[in-house]
Amino acid sequence: MKERQPAMIHSLYSGIQCGSCGARFPPDQTTKYSLHLDWHFRINRRERDLGRSVQSRKFYFSAREWCAYYEIEDDENKGEFF
Repeated sequence: MKERQPAMIHSLYSGIQCGSCGARFPPDQTTKYSLHLDWHFRINRRERDLGRSVQSRKFYFSAREWCAYYEIEDDENKGEFF
């Protein structure tokens, strides 16, 4: 392995490389590469759409939660203003 192997280097670095993840595809697998790029597009669009969507949260407690609620006071900080 101390000798340079040009054929091995060529086989490792030939073909098409994905710009997003670095995966390599042989020149004869352009359709597989195209499907791979479509996959990246779908994943990126899904992440973008999830980031834009509004998530609604319940603002008010239910009656049961109000009845079960109790406040814990910190005696150490009682009366101090921040």
